[in-house]
Amino acid sequence: MVDSNRMRGLPRGIAVLTAWLEASPGVPEDELVWSEILANVDEGPVAEIEMTMGLMKLASILLVRLEMATGTPARELLQGIAAKYPG
Repeated sequence: MVDSNRMRGLPRGIAVLTAWLEASPGVPEDELVWSEILANVDEGPVAEIEMTMGLMKLASILLVRLEMATGTPARELLQGIAAKYPG
């Protein structure tokens, strides 16, 4: 059984990523993503936190699935991404 509290923000994270995926040609992807983020922020601090946690949960789900699909350990995948996009 999935703990609904732990998944609470997941729909908000999915909404942000969906906005990015559904960007129309000619419309900057950032504009759509920011509008989705702002919609969450306008709902107040709880919505902001839920959106952030939802994005983190979505990232962890996708990382685990990538690990399973490639056979590459999650830590190694993250290290590879970090090396490619240094902060």
